[in-house]
Amino acid sequence: MRTRPLVAVASLMLAIGISGALAQPAESVKMATVNPAKILEGMKEARDAQDFINQEVSKLRDAEKNKRQELVDLEGRAKLVEPGTPQQQQLIDEHLRKSIELETWLRISNANLQRLQKQKLIELYEKIRTAAEKVAVKRGYDLVLTEQVPEIPKNLGDMNPDQIKLLILQRNPVYNNLKADITSQVVLELNTEYLTRPTTRP
Repeated sequence: MRTRPLVAVASLMLAIGISGALAQPAESVKMATVNPAKILEGMKEARDAQDFINQEVSKLRDAEKNKRQELVDLEGRAKLVEPGTPQQQQLIDEHLRKSIELETWLRISNANLQRLQKQKLIELYEKIRTAAEKVAVKRGYDLVLTEQVPEIPKNLGDMNPDQIKLLILQRNPVYNNLKADITSQVVLELNTEYLTRPTTRP
């Protein structure tokens, strides 16, 4: 009979202990945000890489222009030659051959250029991720989130409800007071590392 109060007290103490343990606040997680779009805008290596690609595109377009002009010249020469002669047929055959070569060259050149762009984007992303990790560790952050805030156009006439919904769902985070935004620090980390490299070519 006397054991019941003891059991009851023990049970009560156990319950209090459990509830106390549950009431203990979990270890807080310090979070930060970065805006990749702003990082790419401020990242010197990204700008240099874009300049390099723009130069390659310009070279490609100039070479294409020259090749097309060569085709125009061949066509003009073929018209000046007496129709049906072997000389005219030779010019026509050369025009056809160079036309096929041009299309093949364009496909290969554009594919190589796209491959270069893809590789550079992946390299830049890895460098951004590494820099964000370094800054986060220095400042004691446990988690870094990507801030993506696609702009919702003022004129919604050309958008259907599904498109508007997609834009809204892509906005992340919903609220950010920017106190934990480390975008500028990541840009500084990236530019410092890039400018102190022995070679800074794209």
